[in-house]
Amino acid sequence: ILIFSYSNNLKALYSFDPAFFKSQSVAAGTTDRILLLDRQQFEIKNLQAQNSNWMLPRLGLNQSRLFEKNLKQTFVNDVKKNLLDPMDDLFFEKIKTTHSLTPDEDIVAGAVYAIQRIDILQQSIHEKSFSNQKDFEKSIGNIFPSLDPGMSKSVSLKFADIYYAYLTWKEDSADDVTTLERFQSALSQLAVNTDNFNWLLSQWICSTPGIEISSFLKGYTITSPNPAPLLKGAFTQPGREEIKQFTRMIQKAFIDQEAFSKMEEKFWAWYAKEFYTAWFDFAAAFPSGSNWSGLVDNWTDLGTLMTTDQNPYFML
Repeated sequence: ILIFSYSNNLKALYSFDPAFFKSQSVAAGTTDRILLLDRQQFEIKNLQAQNSNWMLPRLGLNQSRLFEKNLKQTFVNDVKKNLLDPMDDLFFEKIKTTHSLTPDEDIVAGAVYAIQRIDILQQSIHEKSFSNQKDFEKSIGNIFPSLDPGMSKSVSLKFADIYYAYLTWKEDSADDVTTLERFQSALSQLAVNTDNFNWLLSQWICSTPGIEISSFLKGYTITSPNPAPLLKGAFTQPGREEIKQFTRMIQKAFIDQEAFSKMEEKFWAWYAKEFYTAWFDFAAAFPSGSNWSGLVDNWTDLGTLMTTDQNPYFML
């Protein structure tokens, strides 16, 4: 058993490639640091797997486990110093400079990333398993290239696994609370700087497709007018549910609930006006009388359709 333990100990140590832990100083840019840290966490996980495959007692031969522990601590320190803190500083600075004229796409990217980080930190603090990992990767891909223009989206996505490994292996989670508060403050500041939640109607929040006249006349050959009247998906029931779902995410992450309630109330009052205006303009574009002949090939059948619960005007 002693020989077997000694052999497994050596096997675990020799399976590890130390080269990627000797070139930290060579990684000058953010892209290089991400690629290096990504390979480091891969090597550590491989060593961890080797250390977990022992079926017999170690008999005091714990060198590979101690080595794994030291590597994890070194990795955690490097991630915080060389990647996490610098990228967070860039993000917070970007939030400070956001204003009401900032493109919706940039506002949404910042809001979604802040919400994802808040959610992950709360899971880490309460020692829960990480969920919505694909959503986190998507938010990284949307915000990181704007923080560091030299970084490609494919490289930025590797940050997700690095961050999860960082949170899992760090021994002291006290600073998670501080980081959580910083991101909650950033989300609040983003809302204040933009002065409203009107950007919630953007396609990056509400992916529900818009409605054309053909949506009300299924089964008929439609010749759409040019330009075809279109109702934004945000003003449909599915679109409104998407917006409500996102506002619940903001509320959950918001520090000042009273301030959030005021901004939400202001948004829905504005939304109601936009909703009725959009539907009025859309309904006004519907043809009347014999004008249907220029829109639908067999328009005479519409007389029958009008007498049913599928009357397009009833569905407006």
